[in-house]
Amino acid sequence: MSLEIDFIKDEVEKFNESIRSDLNSKRLSDTGKAAESLRVETNEKEGKVLSIGSEHLEYLNRGTRPWQGDEKKNTNILNFILIKSGWADRKFIKNPYMIAKSIVTKGSAIHRGEKEGIELEEKVEKLTQSLLNGLPSLAKQSALVTLTESFKK
Repeated sequence: MSLEIDFIKDEVEKFNESIRSDLNSKRLSDTGKAAESLRVETNEKEGKVLSIGSEHLEYLNRGTRPWQGDEKKNTNILNFILIKSGWADRKFIKNPYMIAKSIVTKGSAIHRGEKEGIELEEKVEKLTQSLLNGLPSLAKQSALVTLTESFKK
């Protein structure tokens, strides 16, 4: 891999690790599935480095808004939340139905501002600055390596 791709991959790994750290320190994912879903994929041919994770991470960033609609639709959403989250099967949650109903009617604690999310926007900005600061020096280093190798031939 090129120096640039290696550098970007390392920075994206740090980005993913900062998300994992937030998930754990803020106790946002009791199952650990969101943290486990984070991975880095590299396609050197296309010059791409991607951070891939569960779609659920967006809810852990912004929260879940209250659902609007008729009672039947809200009941379907409520059942979906209970099944998708697995709350109905967990012994340590005293009343999963009431928690899910609260999310449907009021939104999640993150959405209401009662709990911090994973703050993706700040993490993306930090990653962007890190890449902008690191890549120019890597480009110079790569050019020097290329020049040095060409003189050795």
